Amino acid sequence: MEAYKALAALLMFFAVAGIAWVLVSIVLQPRHIDARLGRFEIDRRQRVRASSTTYQLFEPWIDELTAPIERSSKKLNEVMQNIAASGINVPWNPAEFLATKRVEAVGAACVGLVFGWFWGGWSSAIMMAVFGFFAYEFMARRLLKSNAIRRQIKVKRRFAAAIDLMALMMEVGAGFQEALNVAAEEARGNPLGDELAIVRRDLTMGKREDALRNFAKRTQDEDIGEVVLAIIEGEQLGTPLAKIFRVQAEQMRQKRSQWAEKATAESEVTLVFPAMLIMIACLILVAAPFVLTAIFDPGGKP
Repeated sequence: MEAYKALAALLMFFAVAGIAWVLVSIVLQPRHIDARLGRFEIDRRQRVRASSTTYQLFEPWIDELTAPIERSSKKLNEVMQNIAASGINVPWNPAEFLATKRVEAVGAACVGLVFGWFWGGWSSAIMMAVFGFFAYEFMARRLLKSNAIRRQIKVKRRFAAAIDLMALMMEVGAGFQEALNVAAEEARGNPLGDELAIVRRDLTMGKREDALRNFAKRTQDEDIGEVVLAIIEGEQLGTPLAKIFRVQAEQMRQKRSQWAEKATAESEVTLVFPAMLIMIACLILVAAPFVLTAIFDPGGKP
């Protein structure tokens, strides 16, 4: 029995030492920048390195994992949309992002392996390692998606007020750029303010249509997409921007009323079941003394 424990401990030592050697060799491997990638790709990778310690340490390994993920994963577009909707400013490639999270999942598996070994031996170590790997990768994707949804909700709630403000300013003679600046400043601290600031920056670098389309693409919101499309089509047809924004503001106001009515109706349906439970509990409390009195005599005997 003692020999078995010693052999298991020796195997565990060699396994940990092998993993450590592989990790150290990857971390210390020199990074060769291929000039054929182009200046844009080199700058993108430098920004990713500066923002992600995992990518900075394990870039060669991540590069090896990226190609298989690009071939096998069917949700790269969804991942890219969630990255944009989450407000992540790092220029991630979706397969690269998933590869980075997979490397971090390997680290979680190593932690699970060690804890499982001290907790219950080899069987527990293997089980904890497998669980740690898949749980981390699953939670990383779920966290990305939930962050995207929360941010989209915040943008959606503030967008109607921003359109109303821009419509009001343009009706009194302000230009599109000035109205956008005021709306961005008014929404500062909200994700919408960050998005409008990006639109304002893009306007100085290119066409208004491209800046607005990128805004709709990042937010992935149906209402924002409709407003952007109306602005682009209105400009092509020669419709004054003040009129376009006023029409869109009225439509957004109607949608807000519809959202409020829908939320009220849904809350009423949601409260039916808890209200029934509370009513049943009250009836039981009221009827319990009479029922007990009918079953038992005053002396407490059946």
